[in-house]
Amino acid sequence: MSLIIDFHVHGKLKSSFPFCEKAFYEKIKEAKGAGLNAFALSDHSHAVDFLEKSDYMYKNYELVDDCFIVDGFKIFSGVEITTKEELDIVVIANPSFIRELQPKVPKGISLANLIMLLPHGNDILIFLAHPFRNHSDFPTVDKKTFLNFDAVELNATDLATFGESENRQQVENLANELKLKIVGGSDTHFSIQCGSIRNVFEKDITKIRDLKGEIFAYSFTIEIDATLTTRVKSAAIIKELMVQEHERRQLIE
Repeated sequence: MSLIIDFHVHGKLKSSFPFCEKAFYEKIKEAKGAGLNAFALSDHSHAVDFLEKSDYMYKNYELVDDCFIVDGFKIFSGVEITTKEELDIVVIANPSFIRELQPKVPKGISLANLIMLLPHGNDILIFLAHPFRNHSDFPTVDKKTFLNFDAVELNATDLATFGESENRQQVENLANELKLKIVGGSDTHFSIQCGSIRNVFEKDITKIRDLKGEIFAYSFTIEIDATLTTRVKSAAIIKELMVQEHERRQLIE
């Protein structure tokens, strides 16, 4: 059995929204329909109910090695951290480590201080998410800063925004410059975007160290769905409408 995983999925529509069990399970169903059998749940470190979501996972799902199992679907635990330098870093590790890390990360943490919180080893996966989104070019940061990083993300939203050929080249050039690997993430908030980009591993994996080993051995492929651009743009429109409706109801209440 292979592992088909999306490395960048948010559990809710917006970080300020409370965790919703029904919407979360719908996201898993949508992911299965998109051909995935796993994703990394990578909500923002400042998201509301971050630890409550973790409590829910521990209470309701079986933990096997480093991932939760939900009706045969694997969920790896992660967190997306935005630094003072406007870089977004995704950290994937055992859920116990993510629980410990999240309260230690203040909003706007410097990249240097974040790196001090992250161990270097086989049981943690660290990648630079959508590095070109907030900048016309990669920011001037000492390249030695990224020595403990593992990968650069090929991000679905950026592929739809910049174009597949241009964005692939950007990411490949940066990965080569930093001597990092490349992983794919959809950056899903609304479920239809989930699985628009997929990482396909030949092996069935439940441990971060095995996942990282396969990435470093180039024993996987990245697949971009033919409907990626349509799904990304549709998800953005639906998300905006749902956020507006949520805020309207908040005003009424």
